[in-house]
Amino acid sequence: MAFVDWEESFSGGNGAIDTQHRRLIDLLNNLYETAAAGKDHAAQLDALQELVDYLEIHLRFESSILDVDSSIVDMGKDVLADFAAGTGILSTEEVDGLKDWVVGHIQDVAR
Repeated sequence: MAFVDWEESFSGGNGAIDTQHRRLIDLLNNLYETAAAGKDHAAQLDALQELVDYLEIHLRFESSILDVDSSIVDMGKDVLADFAAGTGILSTEEVDGLKDWVVGHIQDVAR
C-alpha cells in the first residue's frame, strides 16, 4: 500500500494538471519510502530534491492558468537547503507534514 493513493476526488478535470498531481503523489510516496526504509542522507536528499524541483515546475505551470499559492516552493527550497547542509535523515513524521500540504493543494485545485 502506498503512503498516499490517488483518489478520484483529486481529479480537477484538467488532464495536464491531474497528471502533474499524480506525479507529485508518486514523488511524495518515493520520499516517504526512503524515510520509512531509513535510507541514508544522500538517498533522501535525492528524493527530496526531485520532489522540490518538480513542485517548482508544477506550480509555475499551474499558476500560468490558475490563481495558486506558490509560496510552498520557497519553503521547500529552504527545507532542502537545511537538509542538504546537514547529515541527518528525514523521519516519516516530517514527510507526513509534506503530505498534508501536497494533498491539501490537490484538493483545493480540484474544487
